[in-house]
Amino acid sequence: MPATNTTLAAERLAEKREKALRQAQAIRGKARRYIMRLPEVTAISGLKRSSIYNLMAKGDFPKSRRIGSGGAIGWDSLEITAWVDAQMDAAPIDDHLDIQDEEEAEPESAPAKCTRTRRAHHDRKRPKQ
Repeated sequence: MPATNTTLAAERLAEKREKALRQAQAIRGKARRYIMRLPEVTAISGLKRSSIYNLMAKGDFPKSRRIGSGGAIGWDSLEITAWVDAQMDAAPIDDHLDIQDEEEAEPESAPAKCTRTRRAHHDRKRPKQ
């Protein structure tokens, strides 16, 4: 039975997916170097923008680099990964976070409910003129 165009196209698509999967697995095995932008650096490091720039000024965080001539900046992914690894190695383990049995744990008191109305909050935030 001759192969139709749709079956050939499906086979080609499956081959492309397998090839892409093999390439992705090979990349995961190696450290990949690329330019990280600020949102990714903040997500990976757990620091906010101002903290990153303060640490950079002290020399305690990898320096950013200019990307092209437009004024955009980025960080070397390997430097950021190495910095995070160093922070994790230097960080003490929290021993005080012992897990208690449910019977031993003290019940938490419910937070106090606010008795003010929404309007009262609004009036407090804005002084009357």
